[in-house]
Amino acid sequence: MDPNNSRDRTIICSFKQFSALDEEMMMHILSFIADAPLEFTDASSRGTITGVLPFVNKKINEFCKRDYFWRAALKRVCVNEPSLWKEGLMQLLPEGTKSTEGLVDYARKEIPGSTYRSIFQSIFETHIRFTGPVFYMRGMVRLGQAFGLHFFEPRYRLLIAEVMRDWPESARRGELIAASTQRRLPTFIYAHMSPLAPATPACLVQVHSCMIHPDGSADVMLTPVAYVSLERVWERSNSGRLFQATCLRMGQSQSRQIESQQINDVMENEFHQFAVNGEGILNIRSRGALNAIISHLVAAQEQDEEQDEIDNMIFLEGDG
Repeated sequence: MDPNNSRDRTIICSFKQFSALDEEMMMHILSFIADAPLEFTDASSRGTITGVLPFVNKKINEFCKRDYFWRAALKRVCVNEPSLWKEGLMQLLPEGTKSTEGLVDYARKEIPGSTYRSIFQSIFETHIRFTGPVFYMRGMVRLGQAFGLHFFEPRYRLLIAEVMRDWPESARRGELIAASTQRRLPTFIYAHMSPLAPATPACLVQVHSCMIHPDGSADVMLTPVAYVSLERVWERSNSGRLFQATCLRMGQSQSRQIESQQINDVMENEFHQFAVNGEGILNIRSRGALNAIISHLVAAQEQDEEQDEIDNMIFLEGDG
């Protein structure tokens, strides 16, 4: 940076009276810039609560060790990214808990020995970050739309055996799988986009039914529940090229971008694959099929966005 260049100059504001304020006022002022890790879209962000403010001086460092900033941050992320934080918070609470009326403060009282910071960390570790085996096959998925697969490769026989290992025998014999007491289902990573590498989008899928045959092959019914971004991918030793990965769930905005990209990919692929007459124009049958697919995907996406807005309004009204 050239200090003589006006475009490169940084304006530094000084507030000399800050240190003369009482602690409550100082913390209130700092709360406007005290954001938590992962509060914004950059998954690598450490947040100012952990990455900036503690290094300003000893006094502010001591503030950051308190729960004041974490309470406000947890409330914000539950409102801004409910599919990440509110959903994860609900999984820490007893079944039947309502998601309104001061949910964040209720969780602090309900979870023994907890702090707002520890709740924040628990949601990240148990809900937002996921580590598990990877099924890798290019394809298109949509959240909430179930589909079936047949596992026959040795590596994927190993995958389904591990995923179903802690579930009752009936769950491996084709019966409908009931969620655990933590409201969880057998889950693994479906890498449906390439390359299989860090930063590539993928999705988490839950197993709703599974029939494992005597030879280890399996027929499964899966439901995509979240888009994720791969953090780390590695090949497991002695597994027949079964991959393992760590990933982070995506927020609403990123998820919608993935949905839109998939719609665009479908449009492009269909234009190439549908029959084309001599003049390069889609015939009537192909055009109708293409329009039906696009209309269905767009309508479903708009319905999800409307429901997200309603859910956020309900949460805000209850938490106020």
